[in-house]
Amino acid sequence: MKKVLSLLFLLGVTAHADVVHVALTPPVNPHQARVAGHVLTTRLKAWYLGAPVQPQVDVQGSAVKVDMPSKPAVPPHAILTSPGRVSYRINRGSHDQPRWVVLVQQPLGTPWFRSGRYLGMNRITLQLNPVGAKVLSKASKQALHHEMGLFVDSTLVEAEPVVKVVDTRSPLQLTCSRTMKEADARVLASLLVGGPLPVKAKEQ
Repeated sequence: MKKVLSLLFLLGVTAHADVVHVALTPPVNPHQARVAGHVLTTRLKAWYLGAPVQPQVDVQGSAVKVDMPSKPAVPPHAILTSPGRVSYRINRGSHDQPRWVVLVQQPLGTPWFRSGRYLGMNRITLQLNPVGAKVLSKASKQALHHEMGLFVDSTLVEAEPVVKVVDTRSPLQLTCSRTMKEADARVLASLLVGGPLPVKAKEQ
């Protein structure tokens, strides 16, 4: 048992190989800094889901130091700098010429996710907590009998052709496009789980 603990301790000390510095702009207050640190920590934990060594995020004012493990893979820097604004939108145009209008712009509030494959495509499963379920329920009622899309920043993740009834008690299944790679799907999942940054972030 002591040997196992020693090995894990050794891994925790040596496996962090990539240190990234991020600047939060404009000058932020202590509350915004704490929220940004929480968002980045949650995003990175989603990326490193199941890994024996987890990333470490240290926030000092407007400066953020991120110590990331080298395995299973260092995440793309989009996880650290993307705004991550999540919104549900309704299509007020046609299927061929969509005109998306924001219904609800609020984090999903998802405590966990899992990724997998479905018919050759990457699938993200998100378990909504009560806050996320309330947001989805509000959006789906407004979009009843219309096409509703889930967006991250300005990117359409998935669209429901016609909203009928949404069961918010069940996990939310997002099937990515066939051209989306697994790494990109994991970035998307990390942004959905972590939520939006309260301020802009720029890698130094």
